[in-house]
Amino acid sequence: MLAPVLLLVRLYHALGVGGLVLGVILVAAATLVDLRVRRAVVCRRSGGCTPTEPARLDDQDMAVATARMPRRDGWNVVDLSRRKGQPRL
Repeated sequence: MLAPVLLLVRLYHALGVGGLVLGVILVAAATLVDLRVRRAVVCRRSGGCTPTEPARLDDQDMAVATARMPRRDGWNVVDLSRRKGQPRL
């Protein structure tokens, strides 16, 4: 939270009002990118995905995704494929 403010102060001292405008645009762009990335990560962690995403998963990724779903609902899940070296569902 402090870093964007310091960036704006430095740009204002170095470039004046133009630097302040440039800094606000940079901070807004970084915020939008951060929100898009976080939204995608939260969607994947919660188990929500598009119908085409599971089609692109290999066996190990499918096992991880399948194990994540019960964890999301509060179940305790043990991934047996990591213990024996072969993917299992």
